[in-house]
Parts: sequence; structure tokens; C-alpha cells
Amino acid sequence: MSIHLWFVSWVFASVILSASAHAESVELAPNCKKEGGGYVVTGGGEGASKSLASQGALIDARKNALLCIFGGQIEYSSESTETLTDAEHSGRTKVTVNSESIDWSGFSFVEGSDEETDGAWKSAATFTWSFKDVEANKTKIDALTKQKEKNRALASEIEATKKIAEEKQALIERQREEINRLKEQELEIAKMKSENARIVAKITSRKKERDSKEMEWIKMVTKFGCGLTIDDVKDVLGSPDSIDVRGKPLDSTDFKFQPLLYFIYGRYALVAPVPGLNFTKFDDWDYAKKYVSTSQITYAAQYVGGDSMWWICKK
Repeated sequence: MSIHLWFVSWVFASVILSASAHAESVELAPNCKKEGGGYVVTGGGEGASKSLASQGALIDARKNALLCIFGGQIEYSSESTETLTDAEHSGRTKVTVNSESIDWSGFSFVEGSDEETDGAWKSAATFTWSFKDVEANKTKIDALTKQKEKNRALASEIEATKKIAEEKQALIERQREEINRLKEQELEIAKMKSENARIVAKITSRKKERDSKEMEWIKMVTKFGCGLTIDDVKDVLGSPDSIDVRGKPLDSTDFKFQPLLYFIYGRYALVAPVPGLNFTKFDDWDYAKKYVSTSQITYAAQYVGGDSMWWICKK
């Protein structure tokens, strides 16, 4: 019956071996001893076939060699199958040495034995590994360890430099955001100032325009001359916005007043004194209203925002 080995693999965890683990003082296990110019290592395996048992013995011997010579724990997984029996074998354990850094070419088979009991096979195998090959592996592992430490230190330095660069970049971004915010505030303030200036200029222009029109109005009404009543000027000025009654004290007792009719146009008024000296309550509209059409306008007065006056008919 032909037997074919489909797949065998060893995967070792990447853990660094300290220098002290390489010393010659490592205590040897019962399945590993020094003899002659190297180490003699034995291993055993079991399986549903001779091939599987032999493969297990090889794996066990290599594991024992690593534990004996390098110390620590080894992690490996192995699988092997046979086409006719579909038998399988697998195993797992740990070691501090990375298997990728081990050169097994000097790990030589010396002798072995196979025994079958009720279809179950047991194998035992003996291997030798010269001091020279072991030292070469140790030198290689030391070099790899130093390189890993160097790479780790370099990686830490790069990470620290990267972190500093990121912090600087973050600071620059915060400063840029603050500058942009200040610029936006400056632009907003400038815009507000510009808008305020525009509004003030517009109001000032309107005020000047209004004042100009009002002065033209004053110039016009002061040319009316004497003898005109409100009815005489309505065709030119239009009806007044409202009519107010005020009183002018006629003596020091303030008991008698000269009634004054204010024909109001915006902020200004045409003023017509009402005849009669019995006006003791200057806002007595019932008394004054019968003189609206007959009282003659004598001057123009500022009704809102001041007390300026301009004579139309000065007696």
C-alpha cells in the first residue's frame, strides 16, 4: 500500500530569546544530552500508520531539541494525511525561538524504531545536532534578535517623531482656524462698519434733503406777508396735518393768555394769534376753534425739535 504525505508544517510564535537562554548551563532534559561533538536528541510519535508515527517522532525530537538547547516554549502545529487511510495527525505547543530562524539541515537522523499494536503505531527516533550547527543557529538568532531590537527602537523613534509631527500639525491647524476666525471677525466688523457708514450717510443725506426742503418751505411761507388766513394758503400748502392750540401769557400773573393757533405741517407750523384777552385756559379748543378761518398768520415756528421762529407779518 503506497503512502503519500500531503502536508506537514511547523509554525513558531515570534518571541525573542534572551542571551542568557543561549548559555551552556542550560539543564538538559532526559530526551536530550551532550555526547561527543554535539547533542543527541530523541523523540516519539504515534499515529494510525507508520508514516504518521514517524513524522510525529521527528516533530517531537525537534521540539525537544529546541526546549533543551534554547530553552523556553515552542509553538508549532503539524498536520499529515495519507491518501488511502485518510489518517490525520496534528499537534501544538510553544517555544520562544522563531522556527523561521532555525537551520535544520544539520539535524541528522541516527536510528529509529517502529511498533504496531492493534493498528496503532508508535515510533521512536534519535537525532544528532553538532555543536557547530547549534552555535551557528545561536549566532543567527542573536543577530536577528539585535536587528529586531534595533527595528523596534527605530519604530518607537519613528512613532514618537510621527506623534510630535501630528501634534505640531494639530497645533498649526488650530492656529490656522483661529486666524481664519479672526479674519472672519475682522471682515464682519469691517462689513458692519461699512454698512453702518452707508446707513449713516443715507440718513445724513436724507436729513440734509429734508432740511433743505424745510428751509425752502420756510423761505416760501415767510414771503406770504400780512393778512393771510389758513384758508388763504390751503390751495398752495394743502390742509395742515393737525391743529394745536397754545397760549402766550399776557401779564405777570399768568392768569390771562393770548390764544395761538398752530397749523402744523410736519415739524413746522404756521402760527395765528386769536383775538381776545379772556382766554384763561390756553388749550381751550372750544374757544379758539371758531377763529380758525379768521385768525391771520403772523409767523412760522419749529413745532418739533426746537423753538425757532420766522416772521411772516411782523406788527
